[in-house]
Amino acid sequence: MTKAEIKEYLENYGDKRTVAEFRRKQGDENCIPVIVYKTITECVESLPEEYSKIIQLHYMSKISLRELAKRMYMSRVAVTKRRDDALDMIANCLSGL
Repeated sequence: MTKAEIKEYLENYGDKRTVAEFRRKQGDENCIPVIVYKTITECVESLPEEYSKIIQLHYMSKISLRELAKRMYMSRVAVTKRRDDALDMIANCLSGL
């Protein structure tokens, strides 16, 4: 997956999770939505905490980068840089997918 595809996936994470959970309940463990969901979730969880936290709060909890910067006592530029670095790490993690 490209960085843009990962970003798009994370922006729609709630919908993607719903589809993957539905397909899993139907017994379709090996379908693409389930595999991608599990793999991306594992990649996010394997990130260093400060990067994982930004990804989880921004994409999964829908908190803006500006609000994250306030909460984390960082500049918006620093939060954006960490988000971009995290996306690069996720892309690297997914390189085998």
